[in-house]
Amino acid sequence: MHDVQCRLSELGQECQRIVALGGGAHSEVWLQIRADLSGLPIDAATTVDSCALGAVVLAAVACGEGAEIDEVAGRIELNTRRVEPSAERHGAYAEHHRRYRELFAALKPLFTSD
Repeated sequence: MHDVQCRLSELGQECQRIVALGGGAHSEVWLQIRADLSGLPIDAATTVDSCALGAVVLAAVACGEGAEIDEVAGRIELNTRRVEPSAERHGAYAEHHRRYRELFAALKPLFTSD
């Protein structure tokens, strides 16, 4: 997830927050780790069946209730709780992530199959 966030930043698309859905949105530890690593607040949905909400959005568009997915999805109000990042832990995670990227780059030749 953090790699995606970094790549978006490189492309000039800054993230302001992360929205967590589904099972991962119910683990306080996992949410805190993600917030600390990213340095961004996380809005965790309290709705358990986020897949069903997606199906409702697609069905509504298919039935003509809206022309675009984002238009219909924008009508759904999610109940969320916010998890704020720790600046101290964010700094520690940044160093770990840098080392991870170095190791990943060093091992990348092993990932190709001929």
